[in-house]
Amino acid sequence: AIAAAIAVPIVVSAAGDTDVSGDFDASEFTAFPALPVPTVATPPVPTVAPEPLPPVAIGTAADLGDGWTLTVHGVDRDADVEIAAANEFNPPPPVGSHFVLVDVEIVNRGDDARLLAASLQLEFVDGAGASHTPFECSVVPAAIPFDPIPIDTPVRGNLCFPVPAEAIAAGVVSVTVFARFGDPPRTCTLT
Repeated sequence: AIAAAIAVPIVVSAAGDTDVSGDFDASEFTAFPALPVPTVATPPVPTVAPEPLPPVAIGTAADLGDGWTLTVHGVDRDADVEIAAANEFNPPPPVGSHFVLVDVEIVNRGDDARLLAASLQLEFVDGAGASHTPFECSVVPAAIPFDPIPIDTPVRGNLCFPVPAEAIAAGVVSVTVFARFGDPPRTCTLT
């Protein structure tokens, strides 16, 4: 049992002494091979498809459930200049892409302050169906804070998404709510 736990050869002498250091006289010891460590199969984690919510127009507050309300106030589909002006060290968007800047307002109507990133997943889904996250930009002007959002206090700011230029026009903002207590996630598209 010890050999399986540490998975190294244990060497026992005729007198019952053990040596695991490897410094031994082979003529005095009998080597026992290490026992294989059993593997335990990890059961697959069930995935639940998000429940779609009706699309919401930009400028309209979307009740996302679980105490969250989100309003997209605007979408700048070519924010390269704004991102460059936010910090001189911001890199340009990838070749063939533009930065998309989304002005959002979030209200937490839950029971306590909550982290945005732990509850909501905001993405820009481009016209080709690819999802882009807001964590791919450097310094963003008037960025939405990622601190805990207090109860009933609107928090407003920008999110930035680098998106291939040819797929920006048909793109939409998508938000997925990861509900508490095992409820299925919900997804809302803001167009």
